Amino acid sequence: MMLSTTESAFVRILRGTVIATASLAILITVGALLYAAYAYLAPEPHANLYGRLAEFRQATDPINLISEVFPKDSSVVKDLSSIRDDVSYESKGASDRMLFDEMNKFLNAAFGASFEDESRFADWLHGNSDERIQFSWSKRIDDEKAANENNVNYLLRSLLFDYAKRLSVYGATLAKAKKQDLYASSFDRLVAPTGTGQAPYFLVWFFNRLHGQLQAVNAQLSQEQVKRNELRLTTTPATIVAGSAFGYFIAIIFCFLFISMEASLRKIAEIRRA
Repeated sequence: MMLSTTESAFVRILRGTVIATASLAILITVGALLYAAYAYLAPEPHANLYGRLAEFRQATDPINLISEVFPKDSSVVKDLSSIRDDVSYESKGASDRMLFDEMNKFLNAAFGASFEDESRFADWLHGNSDERIQFSWSKRIDDEKAANENNVNYLLRSLLFDYAKRLSVYGATLAKAKKQDLYASSFDRLVAPTGTGQAPYFLVWFFNRLHGQLQAVNAQLSQEQVKRNELRLTTTPATIVAGSAFGYFIAIIFCFLFISMEASLRKIAEIRRA
């Protein structure tokens, strides 16, 4: 018995629907599997301190210290703000001696003085808990094996060396204001002994600013880690969607084969009758 015109039209529509939905199902399967792979294999977030050097330099710019210690409308702030900072950053994990000498250049230019005890200066950087400047950071943001600024110790020394060089740029202007006996209380605050180790404020200030920056990096890393974990949690639903779509694809293919076989058998039967 041949298929009627209506039956033939129905079969064509059904075949077209089967092919369309099967194609859609396989696309959903592939897409869901690709997303699941991405969600599971996406790299873990990392701090990348090296990529934040510009932010760290901005935060530890000595002009920020001057603006904090001296009145904002003072001639010192105005004069120093007009000085162009052409100091180029050097990526180097400066030694204690290098840092000591560079800080003394600033002290000599601004105050005609210097740190005389190098060992005490070293104690401020990394001495015992009573002497050293309080400074800490999360190990999560520290790549201790790195030979660049992704290693916090390396970053600290490079930035401190940079800070000392930039301070020296303002040394002559500070010396001029001090000689005129201007803003005596501000100058006293600039070098005031601070903390249990009695380190000068301008040195402690640097550590406090960098500490704040590293805390911000750690907070951001925590947020990125939460997002990463949330993304990984979507792996299971994506896998379920892929499995369901593939199951539908298999079922619809069997349906397509059944319809094709039925039509073929009828056609063979008609040929034999003829």
